Amino acid sequence: MKCKVKKAGFLLLCGMMLLGISSAKSNNLYVYLTNGTKQSFSVETVQKLTFTDNALVINQTSGNPVNVSYANLRFFSLKEFSNSGVDTQTITPVNAFPSVAVDKVTLTSETNICSVGIYDLQGRKLLELAPNVQQTDIEVSTYPAGIYLLHISNEAGVTVKKIIKK
Repeated sequence: MKCKVKKAGFLLLCGMMLLGISSAKSNNLYVYLTNGTKQSFSVETVQKLTFTDNALVINQTSGNPVNVSYANLRFFSLKEFSNSGVDTQTITPVNAFPSVAVDKVTLTSETNICSVGIYDLQGRKLLELAPNVQQTDIEVSTYPAGIYLLHISNEAGVTVKKIIKK
């Protein structure tokens, strides 16, 4: 199977998150936590999402912001996933390690990795690669400390992984 780059869904999600999620087709923002639970917020009550140094802050019309520390955050989405947090039709078997990196991040996949995009939390694309291999190393030593999203496309689909650069 040949690599097909699938960027639209990720960029649409980033755009909806950055520009305001009220225009999304979903009625909820789902926040999945590392303890296996999820929180749901109506898009009509979410005013904005703020990424601080240590937490995702969900500001609501009720005036009660919700802080989700990055240590507890697995991922967030406008789509609801199963209780395991995995949608087997769209999330593909790609591993990224270490999750806290200093010099490099290694990506492995059961199929060829077609493209890798690195994005900061403001949605800016910092790097785009097309390795077309099952394992690759990404040099991150030149990036400032912070949280980054890896948009990874392989022959089976697309996934997003979060890494922390120390």
